[in-house]
Amino acid sequence: MSEERRLVTILFADVSGSTALGETLDPEDLRALLTRYYAIARDVVAEYGGTIEKFIGDAVMAVFGLPTAHGDDAERALGAALDLRDRVRADARLGDRLPIRLGVASGDIVARRDAAAGEDFLITGDAVNVAARLQQGADPWAIQVTDRTTRAARGFKFGPLADVDAKGKSRPIPSRPLLGRGRTERARLPMIGRDADLAQLELVARRVFTDRRPFLVTIVASAGTGKTRLVEALLERLPELGPAGTVAIAQCLPYGQRLTYWPLRAVLHHLVGTDDDCSPADLRRAVEAWLIDHDVTDAAAVGSALLATVGAADLEVVDRAAIFAAWRTALEAAAAGGPLTLILEDLHWSSDSLLDLLESLVQPRADLPILIVAIARPELLDRRANWGSGRRNVLTLALEPLPGPDIAVLVEHLVEGASPEIVDEVVARAEGNPFYAGEIVRALVEQVGSPLEPGATREALKRLPDTVQATLLARLDLLDGAERRVLQLGAVFGRSFSAAGVAALDPELGPRAEEIIERLIDRDLVRPSGARDLAFRHILIREVAYGMLPRAERARLHAQAAEWLVARAGAHPEADAELIAVHAREAATLATALDLEDAPRLRRQAVDRLEAAARAAQNASGNLEALRHLRAAVELATPDRLLDLYERMGETTVHGDTSIEALTRALELARAAGAPPQRELRILAGIVTFHTRWTGSVASRPTAAELQALFDERSPAARRRRRPGDPGAVPGGRSVPALLDRGRRPQPDRRRARGGRCSGA
Repeated sequence: MSEERRLVTILFADVSGSTALGETLDPEDLRALLTRYYAIARDVVAEYGGTIEKFIGDAVMAVFGLPTAHGDDAERALGAALDLRDRVRADARLGDRLPIRLGVASGDIVARRDAAAGEDFLITGDAVNVAARLQQGADPWAIQVTDRTTRAARGFKFGPLADVDAKGKSRPIPSRPLLGRGRTERARLPMIGRDADLAQLELVARRVFTDRRPFLVTIVASAGTGKTRLVEALLERLPELGPAGTVAIAQCLPYGQRLTYWPLRAVLHHLVGTDDDCSPADLRRAVEAWLIDHDVTDAAAVGSALLATVGAADLEVVDRAAIFAAWRTALEAAAAGGPLTLILEDLHWSSDSLLDLLESLVQPRADLPILIVAIARPELLDRRANWGSGRRNVLTLALEPLPGPDIAVLVEHLVEGASPEIVDEVVARAEGNPFYAGEIVRALVEQVGSPLEPGATREALKRLPDTVQATLLARLDLLDGAERRVLQLGAVFGRSFSAAGVAALDPELGPRAEEIIERLIDRDLVRPSGARDLAFRHILIREVAYGMLPRAERARLHAQAAEWLVARAGAHPEADAELIAVHAREAATLATALDLEDAPRLRRQAVDRLEAAARAAQNASGNLEALRHLRAAVELATPDRLLDLYERMGETTVHGDTSIEALTRALELARAAGAPPQRELRILAGIVTFHTRWTGSVASRPTAAELQALFDERSPAARRRRRPGDPGAVPGGRSVPALLDRGRRPQPDRRRARGGRCSGA
C-alpha cells in the first residue's frame, strides 16, 4: 500500500500530571516507569489487533483498522482502552504514580507508507486530532469516546452525550464517557426469506436424531446475510425435532486468542457446569467428576487432555492425537444421554488445528446423535478449499442474498411508517443483505430521526454507515495487493468494468489482470457480466473499494479512463460519448476542488467531452440528458465558453421556459462580449420563437406589446429591419420583426420531428 483512504479508530492515551511527576523523579526512574507503561500499551494494542503508531513523550497513539481492517475496529479500540486503563491502574508500580486518561475517535484518514524504506505509517486526518483533544479534556482514568465511535460499537456502556470544547476546533466535539462492557439489546426480528434453508437444516437435524449419526453442517455466506439468525431459528425448532438434548455454543475470536483451541473453552464449561471465573483447580475437579459420572474410562488422562486445550493443564506439552481423542470421548459421552448440538460461530477465525479437530469428530465411529453447525464467511473456503468434501455426513450450505420483497418486509419491521420511496431506496442499496439494510435504516434514524421523510433521508442515504464500511473493508483487506488494486481500479469505472480497462489504468497489472479477476470471481467479489465485462457482486463493495482511493488519484484515474474510452471508440466516439463525459467531468471536478496543477486543462477537456455527450444524446432524442450535460459543462467552463454553451442550451428543447431562460442569458453574454449583431438577432429570434410558439398555458404567454417591448429592449440592432440576404438577417431570411409578425399567426409545429417536446407538460 502506498497511499489509501481508510476508516479507522484512533486511541490516544497519556499520563495525567506527568509534568509534576518529572519534577519529582530522577530521569532514569521516570524512564523506567514509562518503559513499563509502554510495554503494557504495546501488549494490549497487539492483543486487540491494533497498531502502535507512535510514542510521544508520555503519550501513546494506536490505530485500529490499519494496515488491516477487521470489521469491528471500533469495538477493538474500546476494549483495548478499557484493558490498558485497568492494567495500568492495577500495576503495583504504575497505578498510584501514572494515572492515564484516554480518548477514542473514529474517522476517515489518509495513510501512507513506503514499504521499501520500512517506514512507519504517516496518518493524517481529523480523527487523530479529535482523539488527542478528547484525552486532554478527560479526567484521570477516564475514557472519552466520540459519538461516531459509540454508534459503531456494540457491547459497551456509555455515559450521557455531551459536547467537549477542544482547543483548535471550531465546534465542540460530541462525545460520551466509556463506562465499561455491557450487552447491547437489539430488537428481535422474525426470520425472513430463509424458509427453504431452515427446512434443509431441520431435515439434517432429524436425520442426526433419528439415525444417531454425527453430522457437520457449515453455513457459508458473506457478513450480514443472516447466518446467525438462521441458526437461532434452528435452535428454536430443535425441541420439535427430537428428544431434549444439550446445546453448546463456541465463539471463535478474531483477536486475543492465546490458545489454539480457545473456542472449546466455552464448550467445556457448558458441559461440566462451570464458568470462566472457575479456578484451574476447581475446573480440574469438575471435569474429572463429570467424566466419571459419564462412565469415561481413564477419566484422569482424558481430563488432562481436555484441560490442556483451555490452558488449565499441569503439563506443558500434550500429544495432538490425545487431545483429538479426548474431545471425541467427551462429546460422545455428552451425546450418550441425548442429542448434542454444537454451534461454532465465526469458524473462519479458527486455528487450523481446530479445523482438523472438527473434521476428526465427524469420522463415523459411534452411533450417537451429534450435530455440529459451523458458521463461517467465505474466507474459510479460501483457507480450506476442500473443507468437508468427500464425506456423506458433511453439508456446506451457501446463503444467497434475499430477494427485494423480503428486504422490503425487513425494512418495514425495522422502522414504522417508512414511505414506499424510502423502503425502495434502502432495498436498492442493500441488494439482498439484511445486515446492510438494518444498518442503513439504523443510521438513517440516528441522523434524521423518525418518522423518515424522503426529502430528509435522500442525502443521508448517500453516506455509508461505518459498520457496513468496516465490514466490507475488512473483507477487502484479506486480499493480496494486486487483487485489491484491481478492485480499486475497476471501481473507477463504476459498477461494471473490464480487464482491458483495468490494464489501461495500470499497465503493470495488464499481463496478470485476467488471472487476478478469476481469483476475485472465485472469492465472490465480482461476477461476469456480458461477454467481457465484470460487475461488482454488491454495489457497496464498489463504493468501499473506490473510497480507498485518495481524491487526487481518483482525478488522475478518471482522466485516464476517459482517454482510454476515447481511444477504444476510435472513429465512432459518439458511441461512448456520454460515458467519456462522465469520467472527464469527475476528473475535472476533483482536480478543481483540490486545486491541482492540471485542473485548467482537465476543465477544458471536460467541457469538450460534455458538449460531445450533449450532441450524442440529442441525436438520440435525449434532450433532457443533453441539457444536463450542457449544464455540467457550464459549471466547469471558462467565461469565453459560456456564450456558446448557453446558446446550445437554448436550442436543446426540453421546456419553453428553460430554453427562454438559457437564451436570455446567452443574449446578455453576447451583448457584454460585443458579439456581431447577427448573433444577437439569432439569439433574439430564438427567444421570440419560444415565446410565440411554446404551447404552455394561455396565462403564461406574453402579449404582443410585451413581445415588442422585449424586442426593442434586448437588441438595438433589431430596430433596423433587414431584408433577406442582409448580414443581419436571421435564419430563414426573415428579420426579427417579420418573425415576430409570423409568430403571432398560427403555424404548424415542426419541433416534434427534431425530437423536442411540444407542450409545457
